[in-house]
Amino acid sequence: MFKKMPPRVRKVLADLWADRTRSILVIASIAVGVFAIGSIMTTYALFNTDMALSYASAQPANIEIYTDPFDNALVKSVLAIPGVTAADGRHMVSVRVSLDGATWQPLDVLANKDFVGSEINLLTPKFGVLYPNDRELVVREDAMNSTGLMPGDVVQVQLSDGTIRTMPVVGVVGDQYAAGDFTAPPRGYVTLDTAEWIGGREDYNRLYVQIEAGNDEDAIAAMAAQVEDKLERTGRTVYRTNTNKTTEHPNASIALAMLGVLAA
Repeated sequence: MFKKMPPRVRKVLADLWADRTRSILVIASIAVGVFAIGSIMTTYALFNTDMALSYASAQPANIEIYTDPFDNALVKSVLAIPGVTAADGRHMVSVRVSLDGATWQPLDVLANKDFVGSEINLLTPKFGVLYPNDRELVVREDAMNSTGLMPGDVVQVQLSDGTIRTMPVVGVVGDQYAAGDFTAPPRGYVTLDTAEWIGGREDYNRLYVQIEAGNDEDAIAAMAAQVEDKLERTGRTVYRTNTNKTTEHPNASIALAMLGVLAA
């Protein structure tokens, strides 16, 4: 049978057989490469889907607006806009925290009037309790910018005027919505009453909005412009607006790009 083969085929087979070890290594290398590429592409597809579903389950806001203080009346007026499915106001205050009074780090503290009844940007439990009581602090789990704080710690909180408050850390939580800003300080969470105690106010300066067409960039942009106009007509200044799709995690493009590089 071997003699009936064309000369070129016989030469190739003879060369392969003459250096069997090398041939086996080459074949194994090709097989491993094909398997690796297949695994990466499968991971890419699964990761993309799972990341989107996980992010959407946290009910992320499609629109986030930084503005002057406002109250529940304005939140209700935004909720009445056709196409809006949820609206919520929260208050952000920046402080510094320390365990020993010597080493300090910045902390952005987001205050919520009703954690349990919230429909936007839901938190997930990691350690300790999920929602703080008055004068208690919960911090966000963040591998890129960790506070190093854990339940049981008692922190000193320095207000903008230099006043020092003391608060217990009662929980560590996940907040997928906050994951996209790598440059932002670590984040903590308190009740709205606590916000005033640490130098903030009992009204809101962050407006979060969800819309029906949460995966339509044009619809989100149009609604953001409509809400901005409503705020400005009340005499408030819009300082910043962030928009996001419901199923598009802020870090998805980075993670998928890394997988794409591995597959290249």
